Formats: sequence, structure tokens, C-alpha cells
Amino acid sequence: MNFRLLFSNLKPPMHAEDTLELLRRLVLAAGCEIQYDLGCASGSVCVIMEHFTAEESLAVEAWANRGIEWIIVATEYVTGNTFNDLFTSQIDKYYSDRKLWKQRFDNFVASARFARAIWLTSDVPEQVDAYRRIVPPHVPVIPLPFPYFPELRCPEQERDLDILFTGLTTPHRQSLIQRIRAHTRVCEGEYLPAFL
Repeated sequence: MNFRLLFSNLKPPMHAEDTLELLRRLVLAAGCEIQYDLGCASGSVCVIMEHFTAEESLAVEAWANRGIEWIIVATEYVTGNTFNDLFTSQIDKYYSDRKLWKQRFDNFVASARFARAIWLTSDVPEQVDAYRRIVPPHVPVIPLPFPYFPELRCPEQERDLDILFTGLTTPHRQSLIQRIRAHTRVCEGEYLPAFL
């Protein structure tokens, strides 16, 4: 089977680079072909991470109507009828933006009805069940295993790392890093990996 891993809806794609590369390696390890792409094409199953605007949700529906098969990779935490309703104060502007998370949730639900499957980046049973409740019964929700890939290394020189944080830098994550810094050495930096 041939997959196309899309990232055109991630602006910028850097906050998801680790997940994109793990997905690519997971599909290759399953014996399938996969390549990064900016759009869907017939003859391939398109894999796209959840992060839809209303317009992108309509585009996904149009792909389905043209017979293009696709899979949504779900990364967010379902909390009732929204994503990430975990913060009760404004300690973190990004995750406390209730309107943003409700829109992303609604766009995900609208798009999920056309998906071939939902690949979930969590194997937490409550989250698997939560996703199964919000997508149509004909759309399987599959928790993904993320095995260790010894060949997956930082493009820079090899480092002795115990913990690696990747993704969007938020005040909450910065506070976690500060707490870790009190107990050990912390290195921070950004890079553009070769696969993007």
C-alpha cells in the first residue's frame, strides 16, 4: 500500500515534526511505502494530522467525494465535546483558548465521517473510547504504537539525552522545563530536520 503523509495544514509544520517522522517510520516498518506530500492524489491513501480549519475540513470532504482515501492522525485530548479543556485559568493562552479548541474539535468531527480510519497517537483506554464515541461507527479508531527506532537521531551530533520535549513551546511547557532545570542540565534549541 502507498501512503502520502500530508503536512500542508500544519502552519508551520515544525511543531509536529517528531510525530510526522515517527508516523513515516511506522508505516515503513509495516512494509508499506510512504512519502511526504502537500496534497492528495488518487491511488494513494493520504494521511493527514488533525488541525483543520473549516475550509480544510471542506477540502477533506471534497477529496472523499472524488474517491480519495485518507486517514486522520488524532493528537489532541478529547474532553467532552471539545479538545484540551484541561485548564481552568489563563495560565496558558494557547491551551486556554476555548474557541480555538472547540473549532478544531468541530472540524475534526466533521472531517472524521469521511475518513478511512483515525490513527490515535495515544493508547490511553479512556481516550481511545472518547474518540470512538465521537466518530461514526464505520470509522475505526486505531491507537498507534510508537516503537523505538534506533536510527532516528537528532540531525546534529549524537547527544546523551534522557528526556526530549518537542512541539509547541507554551508557558506551561516552559514551566515544566524550569522545574526540570532545577534538578539537571537542560539544553534548548530549534532545528529544521532534513525530512521537511
